[in-house]
Amino acid sequence: MKFHSSSAALHKIKDRIILKWPPGVESESFHPERNELTVQFVGHPWSEKGPSDVMGLRLILQVWSVLASHTNNNECYTCGAMIHSSDGNEPPQMVFSLTAKTTPPDFFLICFTDKRRRFKIVQAPRHIVENLAVVLRDAFPNQVAESGPQSPDSYTIEMKSTGFDSIANLLQAEILHFLSNNAFYLSAGFPLPQQSLFGFSGRKEVWVFSTLS
Repeated sequence: MKFHSSSAALHKIKDRIILKWPPGVESESFHPERNELTVQFVGHPWSEKGPSDVMGLRLILQVWSVLASHTNNNECYTCGAMIHSSDGNEPPQMVFSLTAKTTPPDFFLICFTDKRRRFKIVQAPRHIVENLAVVLRDAFPNQVAESGPQSPDSYTIEMKSTGFDSIANLLQAEILHFLSNNAFYLSAGFPLPQQSLFGFSGRKEVWVFSTLS
């Protein structure tokens, strides 16, 4: 993970983000003269499975939350753009810019796996995840295979594989429509490193949502 920002922002990142990965940091390179911080975490936060999977997703949310905390000028950093390589082999770059805000926004994320058929919602308000599950069951009768909490701050919804291809795009639209109606907008969407050597089904895709302000 590499950051380019002001010296003050990089110090905030060092103090409040990189220590959030329990296995620790393998290497860290801080170059304040060129406003650059590079961190190599122990293990693979973005492709873990089981309990460590949620820890890696929390780490992503911590980046958004720390950058959204106020500066002395009542501004915060918000994600304004993403840069993808033309061949798709390089990790995406997130561009954050200073924005005037009266209150820091709240964030949660959805992590999709299995070609978006299964998704995990992390650190969302409880009423959001519970109502979303109800909305999807109503919109796609007999298509929700499983839904329920996986940890105190994560909730998983899985759709049935039979007939999923015919509703895949409608499912994404239904999720975005529901969250927009509940004052959350899509801040960023990006793929994470592949978990397996074969096929796209091993890849995770993350959508980060923020409160409207």
